[in-house]
Amino acid sequence: MTTAEDTDLEALPKQDPRPAPPPGLLATLERAARLHGFELPKSASRFPERPVPPPDDVEEAKRVAARARGMDGRTRALESIPPEFRWCRLDAVELAERSDPRAVARAKASPRVIVTTITGQARQGKTNLATALFVDHLEVARPPTGLWVDAAELITEAVRETKLGNEPPLLERARRVSVLLLDELGGELEGDASRTLVEQLITKRHREHKPTLVTTGLPRDVFERRYSYSVFGRLTEPDRALVLVVERRGG
Repeated sequence: MTTAEDTDLEALPKQDPRPAPPPGLLATLERAARLHGFELPKSASRFPERPVPPPDDVEEAKRVAARARGMDGRTRALESIPPEFRWCRLDAVELAERSDPRAVARAKASPRVIVTTITGQARQGKTNLATALFVDHLEVARPPTGLWVDAAELITEAVRETKLGNEPPLLERARRVSVLLLDELGGELEGDASRTLVEQLITKRHREHKPTLVTTGLPRDVFERRYSYSVFGRLTEPDRALVLVVERRGG
């Protein structure tokens, strides 16, 4: 005799004794989107039943992606160098001809340091030598990211974007990269906003031990008056800074 209770039990769905399959890729993406607050693209529903890859494959994919990002970072860093300076390498024969050979020899003989400051008048080869050192630092940087930027361009954009309430893209990149070359510091417009941005950038990178190369045509006394003594100290600090004076005839 079948009771009402038996009928209710028969109506219940049968439970599958097999273990539940791993969540599909779409389900994983949807959960990540909810957790991190981004919108899932429509193309994500193309393969809704594709299973999540095994953990070992995921880790290997992460390692490959990290290497790819590193390669992209180095390429992007080299592309930030203006075309007229892309020939610059420490082993380039013409470097000693187009810069101060004594400064070049000292740069080659010196260990890599956190800060390199290259001073000298215009058209003496400061930027040639700085670019060669920038590339040299980039070879050992981890991650191999870098930025070659003109100080006036960096600070002008930073002041403008800051006034608009935006995060300055170049300044943010200058803060993050492993190696920074700041060309012709002192060529930017004077003012409290400019000075503060320069000092914050130098201080942050110095504190995080990120290699920074600076070229400037400012005489020492002018440099000290324009920026704080602490910034001048960081750019010339014994044992942590290499100061090269470039003096040669012609460009």
